[in-house]
Amino acid sequence: PFERAKALLHVSATPEALPCREEQREQIRSFLEDSILGRSGGCLYIHGVPGTGKTATVHSVVRELQNDEDMDGFTFVEINGMKISEPMAAFSHLWQALAPANSLGSRKTSPKAALAALENHFANPDPARKTTVVLVDELDQMLTKRQDVLYNFFNWPHVAHSRLVVLAVANTMDLPERELSGKIRSRLGTNRIPFQPYTWTELKRILEARLSLVADPNATGGSSTIPVVPLFDDVALQKIAKSVAGISGDARKALDVARRTLDRV
Repeated sequence: PFERAKALLHVSATPEALPCREEQREQIRSFLEDSILGRSGGCLYIHGVPGTGKTATVHSVVRELQNDEDMDGFTFVEINGMKISEPMAAFSHLWQALAPANSLGSRKTSPKAALAALENHFANPDPARKTTVVLVDELDQMLTKRQDVLYNFFNWPHVAHSRLVVLAVANTMDLPERELSGKIRSRLGTNRIPFQPYTWTELKRILEARLSLVADPNATGGSSTIPVVPLFDDVALQKIAKSVAGISGDARKALDVARRTLDRV
């Protein structure tokens, strides 16, 4: 059970359900459902400090929709500002995902060529086109002096019949007001979902949810009445949750502290 618990407490573990983010999850799901079924484009700005479940919640909703038989098919593309060599590389990444398999674009394309191909793609309606959902994670890293990368990503969803949906995830609440020009802000729109730092009671519930899976491999971890697995007593979990909540409210830190505690046993 110790090794299984440590694996479940690892930040890379992906439980089926995410406690304490039900409201945000519903908002994201509703936005995506409306966009995909309505065959419309749109932008959604998701913000909160690191470790508050933003990306994990998006991944969970996307997985759910991909497995929903009543949902129209869609293409999901993830671009992480921390993992690309430069902001312009986002164009290459997106075009690689959208280019027909037998075209030149299905191989690596320069950002400039990819931008031209994307402009052409979105400007030419195709009745058979599936919706594309793009998660632009670590948006804070995608800023450039001319801001042309973000302008294009937020403008394309408004092109008629583009069927592009952009989920922009950032660590800063006021990044649009502080860093983006008025014309980009107007395209981003007012759809925003905040992720507040977790409270200690929420962090404790997250730890309990992960640990409950040690005893029950089939548990989803989503129930609000989760039995505490006796690897940690209630006081120990409370202590970890309160110490992390007092500093950051970062769930990843709480999981890490709990995992390192087991390492010392």
